[in-house]
Amino acid sequence: MTTASVNRVMVLMRCQNEMIKSGRLSYPYKGIGDCFARTVRNEGIISLWKGNTSHMIGFMTMKFMHGSVMDNCLTLFNYKREDSIGKTPALVLAANSISRTATLVLIHPLEYAKTRIANDITTKSNFEKRQFNGIIDVFRKTLKSNGISGLYSGYIMANVAYNLVNDVLSSLY
Repeated sequence: MTTASVNRVMVLMRCQNEMIKSGRLSYPYKGIGDCFARTVRNEGIISLWKGNTSHMIGFMTMKFMHGSVMDNCLTLFNYKREDSIGKTPALVLAANSISRTATLVLIHPLEYAKTRIANDITTKSNFEKRQFNGIIDVFRKTLKSNGISGLYSGYIMANVAYNLVNDVLSSLY
């Protein structure tokens, strides 16, 4: 909750080129401070939390599911704590990857919705209505225009990044 405003600015900064191409942003942000200031000036302070609902739903789902799916994967692999040292890291790594991949199948549409909602900006010079009225509206419009594959655009890259980053980080500890 406390990082939601930073998360929104991060998404805006990441997607600013596409927003300029689509005409929703007139010129690029000059930095993080400029992005914060322009967002607050044009949309109000509360707008810094746009997209946070889908982010929190996804985060809680991920926390709940990852452990239980991983336990099921370890059971599937007949993992026992007494297994040899050489076999244990490979099993845990495989269970982790499978667990994260399965979890991301459920979470990715929520992350997609978070990004679309967070990038749905208004400006003082742009009096257009917002594109979306919430998570369900993002899902409805995306399914209508692109089908189910639209909700999973970027899934493969997200999965690779999600697994790679987590595997590297877990190997450091």
